[in-house]
Amino acid sequence: MINLFLTYIVPGSVFFPILVFLLHRKTATGALVLLFGYLVMSAIVNITAVVLATLHHRNLWLLHVYTVLETVILLLFFIRLIPARRAKTVVWSLMILFPVACIVNWLFLQNSSNFNTYTRSIEAIIIIGVSAYCWVSSSAETVRMRWTDNPVNWVISGLLLYFASALFLFLFSNYLLANTQTKADDPIWDIVWVTHGFLLVIMYILFGIGFIKSKNAR
Repeated sequence: MINLFLTYIVPGSVFFPILVFLLHRKTATGALVLLFGYLVMSAIVNITAVVLATLHHRNLWLLHVYTVLETVILLLFFIRLIPARRAKTVVWSLMILFPVACIVNWLFLQNSSNFNTYTRSIEAIIIIGVSAYCWVSSSAETVRMRWTDNPVNWVISGLLLYFASALFLFLFSNYLLANTQTKADDPIWDIVWVTHGFLLVIMYILFGIGFIKSKNAR
């Protein structure tokens, strides 16, 4: 049951916001179009990972590639939302430096045979920080519309919920990996990955709600 949930249900949940976007694409803003691109990329990676796993091929290397693509696309999404030029410069810098950090991590710390928990933790910190900034800077939008009517609020809520919770899981995973007595088939890993899966599904649901609310931003 756990394997079914993690292998098919969680990866397949990305198609919910993709379908919702396609139904509301005429009212989507530029930022939401970028988010849609992120979801399509995630779907492609998920399908590839499932196929490789079914064929009993290694697919951990995909996670390393996905981490870079995810961060870059999400930062591009945030750039469309950030009004301040200085803040945009910081985000552009992060967009350049983070892939470099991922390459260093892959070459010297966690190669394609290992989970990239270090760079995933850094990614979570970056997304949490930028999400919080966007949330504060977009507070003026709530003056002309209700909080629940702003599509960006739903998207940022999903990102904050997922990455804030996932940060703890990534850091906890680092601790488990450092503990040589914790094996890959230890039940505690089931708890970690199932929790991560639920958070991902919730994030996708909030994205879908954001796409539905896009009509209010026109």
